[in-house]
Parts: sequence; structure tokens; C-alpha cells
Amino acid sequence: MKTLIIFLCIMGLLLVTVTAVAADNWTIMLYLNGDNDLQNYVMNDINEIEANCPTSNVNMILMVDRETTDANYNWNNPRIYEIKRDYNSNSIGSLLIESLSENDFSMGDPQTLADFGTMAVNAYPATNYMLVMFNHGGGWAKGDKDKGISWDDTNGDNIG
Repeated sequence: MKTLIIFLCIMGLLLVTVTAVAADNWTIMLYLNGDNDLQNYVMNDINEIEANCPTSNVNMILMVDRETTDANYNWNNPRIYEIKRDYNSNSIGSLLIESLSENDFSMGDPQTLADFGTMAVNAYPATNYMLVMFNHGGGWAKGDKDKGISWDDTNGDNIG
């Protein structure tokens, strides 16, 4: 819940910032790992982003993964979307760029994050770039054995 509140605050600041600098060109990369117990929060957040995304001078590129399927979302593998404005809160209305193999792409693998960033920068060149990561984080507190972020339960790894 704390992570969700922090994410929503960041998104609110982001929307205010992007609106204030609308003359600039932005590519915002959203790395939302829901391949764990945050799956429902991630899907709700994507729908909120679609309903409130800027419509000009900003590219919003999303990489998302889920743990299981459900009635509204019949997929559970990593996907890349170009965010488009959409007001349906029961589906993703954004443009599906690519559906990836769970066996080949783990949201807990730093190479997946690097490849996503490289793809987004190359495919959506801009003056300014922002990366937003959403998932559990173990932090780096002294003595904390579970250091890392972006826990991918299906593949059993994280970015540490």
C-alpha cells in the first residue's frame, strides 16, 4: 500500500511537471512489475494513467508483467504498450507494441530493464527522458538480506 501511495504521488507530480513543460518533448518509460502480489494494483494504475495521460509532446511507454490471468486480462506475460488516452477501467486501451515470452524476459532481470530503456529511447526519441519503476523494493538497509527491487515471482529474481 505504501508503494502504491508513493507511485500515485510521483504520477501526480509527473502530470503537473509534464503539463508545466508542455513545450518540451518527453519520453516517459513506465516499468510496472505486477508479477507478484501487486498485480491488481498495477492494472488499476495502468487504467488511471490511461485516463489521465498527456495527449501531446509526451510519449509514455509501458512495460508490464502479471502473475496470473483474470476475467478482464487474459494474459500473464511481459508486454510493452504505448500509452493512449482511454477511459475504460476494465481493460487496457493503449497500443500493444509487443507481447514477450515469460521464459525470455523477467522483470527482475536488470538486462530486461536495460533493453526496455534502450528500445524506448531509440523508438521514441525526445529531448527529455524519465524512468518510473513500480514494484516491491527490499531497500538497502544494513543487515537487510532481501536487497533489491522489481521482484518477479514467476522467474524468482529481482534487480539487486
